[in-house]
Amino acid sequence: AGDPIIGLDQCIYWPPAMRNQVVKFDPAVKQLPWFLVLGERFGLGCGWHGGALANDGVIYCPPLSPKQDQVLAIDPWKSLRVAMNESMILHPEDLGRLFVQKGVFCRESLFDSIVRKFGHDRAYHLLDECLPSDDEWAEHGASDCLPLFMVAASSSDDEAPLGVIYHLVRRNTHGLLKVPNLRD
Repeated sequence: AGDPIIGLDQCIYWPPAMRNQVVKFDPAVKQLPWFLVLGERFGLGCGWHGGALANDGVIYCPPLSPKQDQVLAIDPWKSLRVAMNESMILHPEDLGRLFVQKGVFCRESLFDSIVRKFGHDRAYHLLDECLPSDDEWAEHGASDCLPLFMVAASSSDDEAPLGVIYHLVRRNTHGLLKVPNLRD
């Protein structure tokens, strides 16, 4: 692997110098696997050595060889957004298991990890990006058409933080004010 770079999320990244994928280490997580292999696989002859964290939060890595004309971009925020979207696809009825603790030794959910790494504002922004609106949620018949804040509030073991439930209520106040047509 190439020289390590600390990302905006306080994780350590190694660009693939002689390997075919990026390696990531999160020092705050105290469970196995400590090292994660990220992203797509690169072919032989591709390699990057070191890199720099730019103002946009992306780590840019120059190629090892002058014959290689691609700069590698490692984007922790984009990777997180992809992981969150995949979780929502796999477990929509559980809000993507965003609030479930990951393991016995790790007392941190994916959402808690996002807050720790990027702060509350960006975490709530990511929730808004990845979670459907209540109208979209109802259209797909998810979770018996309960509004998202109710699904979050009814999750087992009080997994969803109160702030998330409040955020989901506030983001859809117009839906709560709809009066059903009783004449039909």
